[in-house]
Amino acid sequence: MENAERYIKPFDSNHVVYIGILLVLIFLMVISRKKLKIHRQTADKVILIVSILQQILLYSSYFLVEGFTWGESLPLHISRVNSLLGIIYLITGNENVFRVFTHFSVFALLSFMVPVKIDPITHPFGLSFLINHAVTLLLPSYIMMTRRIKIKKADLFTSYKWFLVYFISILIINPLTDGNYFYMKEKPILKTLPDIYYIPTAAAAVFILFFIWNAFYRHLFPQDQIQD
Repeated sequence: MENAERYIKPFDSNHVVYIGILLVLIFLMVISRKKLKIHRQTADKVILIVSILQQILLYSSYFLVEGFTWGESLPLHISRVNSLLGIIYLITGNENVFRVFTHFSVFALLSFMVPVKIDPITHPFGLSFLINHAVTLLLPSYIMMTRRIKIKKADLFTSYKWFLVYFISILIINPLTDGNYFYMKEKPILKTLPDIYYIPTAAAAVFILFFIWNAFYRHLFPQDQIQD
């Protein structure tokens, strides 16, 4: 039986540590933006290596600490999907991948704001959570600070289409694996709402989140400020 007491609670000391580390990383990225642009290739390699090590930490922890289960251990939670998209972008430089994971990164912000089934940082899963979500959340801004690439309004619809592909896939996979991917079995909010209402509500809420996130990045990194 799962021990719910192991997980952090919103705004307890462990949660404050996560938020504090994230704020420090944001501060360091902002004050170092010129150096990051100059040393972009080195920074890319460091972020890529950290991301790959996080993947190794996560999945080795399932096998060595927690135990592998089809319903929890596959790379199908949205944060894991986005981490893989970030790795793919850093390796390939594919701008279409960038535009999708930039919108998907809003889920990392939600995870920091309202942690669900998150271990303390002293647990391998807690450390993995911090690395995964910090990289996922900050990578879009880092990329737009160091490259001639910005988010466009049309990217909202493309990214949402890919989310729907993911969402429909999860709705099929979860019953087959007794899975909780995208937290559809253990709902973080509206827990008593039947799936027939919860599913379209979740899909609509994600579109609104993507709309806000798209507007945020277009305001933060305007197209007319692209420079050589």
